[in-house]
Amino acid sequence: MHGRRREKLPPDQLEKLKAHEAQKVKEYKSLNSHVMELKAKDDFSGESLVQTTKLLRMNPELHSIWNYRRLIIISILSNMPEEASKQEYLDQELQFLEQIIRKNIKSYWMWNHRRWVLEAMPNPSWDRELALVSKMLEIDARNFHGWNYRRNVVEYLRQLSRDPSKIDQKEFDYTTEKIVQDCANHAAWHNRSKLLPSILEKQSSLEERENILLKEKEMIKTAIYTDPEDQNAWLYHEWLVSIQPSLEKKNTMVQELVETIKELLELEPDCKWPYSVYINCQMWLEQNIGQLTGDTKRECLSFLEQLMDMDKYHIGRYKDMHRNLCKKWEIQQ
Repeated sequence: MHGRRREKLPPDQLEKLKAHEAQKVKEYKSLNSHVMELKAKDDFSGESLVQTTKLLRMNPELHSIWNYRRLIIISILSNMPEEASKQEYLDQELQFLEQIIRKNIKSYWMWNHRRWVLEAMPNPSWDRELALVSKMLEIDARNFHGWNYRRNVVEYLRQLSRDPSKIDQKEFDYTTEKIVQDCANHAAWHNRSKLLPSILEKQSSLEERENILLKEKEMIKTAIYTDPEDQNAWLYHEWLVSIQPSLEKKNTMVQELVETIKELLELEPDCKWPYSVYINCQMWLEQNIGQLTGDTKRECLSFLEQLMDMDKYHIGRYKDMHRNLCKKWEIQQ
């Protein structure tokens, strides 16, 4: 339990535990050496596959062993003339990988190997795979490896679909679901940014595109109000501004965010990110629209002074920015 002091084991139990751990390390080192010897001999037998299975159960982060395992499987498959036999054999490999997933869901090498297995299958079920990765992301919703793997699966589904735009829309809706569950889910925001351009492109009218952008801005605003200290929604807004088709639209979005931040700071005056983004917005508007008012300039300088108190780690940067702006605006410090 968190917050509870771990009780010390009696000396005899501690010695038994140490001996047990030492034996496990010894067995692991011995098995690892044995498998490396098999690999050096280019042994692609069924027995070598068994040994890699044992080793990868103990440590799924051995990328060279995953590479070796693929060579073994390729050799075994080359002796199977029937497609059905290959399908059944690779199905068993997927089952083995599902056991590894339960042990180490964040193993990049495991996910890489799983994709290879599916690509090697005569009849892979990408729908089943999408369901599996969805279940995995219920366990660990921010798992970046899982999201990356999911994008690969979705791409295969797009290639097989008569209407890829429907696949994109479903995936876009999935990111909405995950962000509503947790607005700090960086991977979901990232995936959304990959999908939105194609969603907008498929809209037949300007009104439809504007409606989608309006919903995006509403989602960002909700996320900002929910957790103003989380940077994901702020960064997504910055990206959303960057893809606008004209400077006028970009300026409008920045001005709207300024008004949102003013409202937010009345409720959350002690959060760093709103102050920082507000200053950046005003710098953008000064560059692209024109001179800021004296009140706005003084407000930016005041916000920088507050950031110096809030964020001591970056105080040097805030001081430099404050000094440079005072010089630029001819305001005495």
